[in-house]
Amino acid sequence: MTATPLTSSPRSRAPSGLAGRCWAAWHPCVVKAALHALETWVSTGTAPAAVARIETTTGDDPHVVRDGDGIAKGGIRTPPVDVPVNTLSGTPGPNPSVICTLFGSTTPLPTGRIAQFYPSRDQYMTKYTAAVDRAVKAGFVLQADRDAMLAYAQPDRVTA
Repeated sequence: MTATPLTSSPRSRAPSGLAGRCWAAWHPCVVKAALHALETWVSTGTAPAAVARIETTTGDDPHVVRDGDGIAKGGIRTPPVDVPVNTLSGTPGPNPSVICTLFGSTTPLPTGRIAQFYPSRDQYMTKYTAAVDRAVKAGFVLQADRDAMLAYAQPDRVTA
């Protein structure tokens, strides 16, 4: 499998009516990295990087463990998860479409909460860029898709 970068505009990939509710357009970056890792594993025997599973409670009705902003703990960490302006959840949103069921829901964080995380757009971008580089280093995003993942940053959500 040849690693080719994503080329379409990240903000234009959300199907009509789904943007901001259940669509995470950056998923193709992660899927491509996963397929690349799978092919490498099959062809060379080099296993993909191990990652802690998403944390869950125990008992008869287990639930995902979330932080104070509703973001799941553990699992594959991507820049939109580690440098949030939204709560991304695997729980399907109000739209019953198949894509929403697969990709979960997106809920914007309150402006005040975003301001607590990022005093300036520059600080947001510094943190987001570092998260992209960590995701590439961990193998969750291909180097060829680094710029595409950077394009998913939302500095306009930082009002400071």
